[in-house]
Amino acid sequence: MKKLAAKVGEYTKGNETKGEWVQIGVIMSGQNGEYALIDPKVNLAGVLQQQNIYAHEQRQAGNDKARTGKMIMCSVFDQENQQSSGFQPSQPISNDDIPF
Repeated sequence: MKKLAAKVGEYTKGNETKGEWVQIGVIMSGQNGEYALIDPKVNLAGVLQQQNIYAHEQRQAGNDKARTGKMIMCSVFDQENQQSSGFQPSQPISNDDIPF
């Protein structure tokens, strides 16, 4: 099994900058090849918006390679390599955290 995740920002912990990730789903293997299971609780439009905001902030900070787009960019992480890849999924937001 592999994890399918999208980077939506960065944060600093101590002196280290880490990526903020949203787990979108998993990729699994079956008799007919690989297939993806997408988490229905993930708001993909919100993930795209977060990625575009992050890219805009990166461009303002001088990163000319940062681009906005119409598609979500995802990374694929092997289950066993999760710790070494820097993948740290964001905690889901509960309805209690929404101010309206």
